[in-house]
Amino acid sequence: VNFRQVGLMGHSRGGEGVRAALAQYRNTGNPWRGLIGPMVIRAIFEVAPVDGQIYRRRTLNAYGVASMVLLPACDGDVFELDGMRVYDRQFLRLSPSPRLPKGTILVNGANHNFYNTEWQQSDSFGCDGTELLKSDRGVSVPQQQTLLGTLVPFFRAYVGTRNDQTATLFDPSYPIPSALDAITFYARNHLRNPLGGAIEMIESFSSVTGKSDGGFNNVISGVDVVHMKPDWVHDSSV
Repeated sequence: VNFRQVGLMGHSRGGEGVRAALAQYRNTGNPWRGLIGPMVIRAIFEVAPVDGQIYRRRTLNAYGVASMVLLPACDGDVFELDGMRVYDRQFLRLSPSPRLPKGTILVNGANHNFYNTEWQQSDSFGCDGTELLKSDRGVSVPQQQTLLGTLVPFFRAYVGTRNDQTATLFDPSYPIPSALDAITFYARNHLRNPLGGAIEMIESFSSVTGKSDGGFNNVISGVDVVHMKPDWVHDSSV
């Protein structure tokens, strides 16, 4: 086992749990370094994670690793899609090193429970605009395939020898592989590198008209602009 090439994944509270593991291992004076020895966590994959339930007073982020969050569109448990906030907070991290990708992938028709073989009843109370993925006796093989088809390529891309071709699965500028596309449809967010250097924020549309976030002059013509708070699924600190 090569402990310098480690990937962590977790579902539900386990999603925030892997971020907690990352934070605890990095803590000064923690006992885990002595018990485990030298270890480098390269990537974290979270499935329908909670956010803010483990440490009420500490925000857990996936900084310094490749990060991907799978969001079930029909999640009836973590129905606010807490994992979106994990991705949102990456925009607050300027010019970090190493410069690693962050993203989300929304799986239409997927619920919370069927990503766990122990929970055999659907938690979904409805799904606007799409049907739940098929299941039989508490198991949804198509839903399980959406996880296998994303989690395994993610770790192959960022744990061990980096595979940039496999990594394109998570970039919306590339098509979804046909095997996944045949199951359902997806929505992807992808930040190839955190802000700074090659990637800059030009406009967030959060400021009054006159200057953009990038410092450019702007004007309004033919439209009305109303500044509002972020949608409830997003992190309000961003």
